[in-house]
Amino acid sequence: MPQSIEQKLAALKDKKAAIDQQIKDIEKAKNRELRKRQHKREQLVGKVIYTLVNGEDSMAGVQWSEAVLTDIMDAHLTRASERALFGLSVPETSKAKATPSSRKKTASKRANKEASSSKTSKRRREGETVKTSIIKAPTEDLSGEFNL
Repeated sequence: MPQSIEQKLAALKDKKAAIDQQIKDIEKAKNRELRKRQHKREQLVGKVIYTLVNGEDSMAGVQWSEAVLTDIMDAHLTRASERALFGLSVPETSKAKATPSSRKKTASKRANKEASSSKTSKRRREGETVKTSIIKAPTEDLSGEFNL
């Protein structure tokens, strides 16, 4: 018995829905794997920095101290719970609930603070080696491998 056009259309829509769900599931798995890999990278970077701060390893020309690590964390951590892990004070703006206008003000203050970091400038004037770098986020090429 031949199928009607409506039956064929309904069957194709069901197949499309199933395929769309499969695509969503695969994309979820891919994103989960990307987050997992990024988290592992962040852990390893932290482990290397802690090794340098604790003096367990040395790199030519790089001097790390607890003070340098604290200054870096102070400049970049904004969440109260994260700042507490490093014994950093919580700015008054972070204690209040952030509103769109307060976020702009906080971002502006943070940019000004980073631009005029007196502690780093003082260490440079005193001759202490201060080295900073930007860690590039991984990018994924078509083969699924990550490149830096």
